[in-house]
Amino acid sequence: MSIYDHNLSSRLTRLSRFSSRRYVEKRTWRQRLTRTRQNWEPVLPSLAQLYLEWKYAPATSHPPSPMAVDPPSPTLATNAPPSPTLATNAPPSPTLATNAPPSPTLATSAPAPNDSSFSLEVLNIYTLETLVNFPCTDKDLPSQALVKSGYLGNTPATPSLAISLRMLELFRRIRLRKSSFSVEAFAKVVCDLYSVGPHSRHSPASVDVTCSQVPYRRRYRTALADTFEIYITILQSIEGLVNQELGRNTADWRVKHACPPCTYEERTSI
Repeated sequence: MSIYDHNLSSRLTRLSRFSSRRYVEKRTWRQRLTRTRQNWEPVLPSLAQLYLEWKYAPATSHPPSPMAVDPPSPTLATNAPPSPTLATNAPPSPTLATNAPPSPTLATSAPAPNDSSFSLEVLNIYTLETLVNFPCTDKDLPSQALVKSGYLGNTPATPSLAISLRMLELFRRIRLRKSSFSVEAFAKVVCDLYSVGPHSRHSPASVDVTCSQVPYRRRYRTALADTFEIYITILQSIEGLVNQELGRNTADWRVKHACPPCTYEERTSI
């Protein structure tokens, strides 16, 4: 045996060792989808309700924008001398000068004993965050705690990656205008955005946008595909609830409320 044949046989032996360790999925695609739906079905009604609470939550009070601040009034801009009553250096009141300790009820800000939190890897093209700490209670599942914070996990019980709901809505609207836009293409876009973001190892000025520094990760594509299917299911369940409240869930509602002229077909002359 020559040296070339010996090296070739040794390489084949190494490849056979590695190939024997590779996990082979024996389930069909239909079985995998069925098992996924069975895992998500118990929590879908609660996720739909939590999604509505997150999307239509009351707006928090934010500081006014500098462009929205009104200019100062002319009466305030005049340099009037100070009032004699304000210029008097009166000693402070004894009641105000006493350094009384704060009330224990106001000073204590300890969280509830049932509250906890967990950290999880996320994908969010709006903030480019990689790790987020999510608050969670003992009554909530991880998937429910994620939806409360505006994210959706790739699995209902033990998620390993969470996708932003705003990012999923963006992908849904892109698919409405361009149905051929694939999940893999969107995953590559996400990798490109994270490569030039503030969390990357390279500064935006030194990175070529056409050559991403973050390689394409297949698990991002799988997580995006799984979460997008669940996101569409949540929207469909919400639409079903709306139709139920409006009385549009009967079998003959669409036939009764259809437009007769729109269903008319003119016979063309031969």
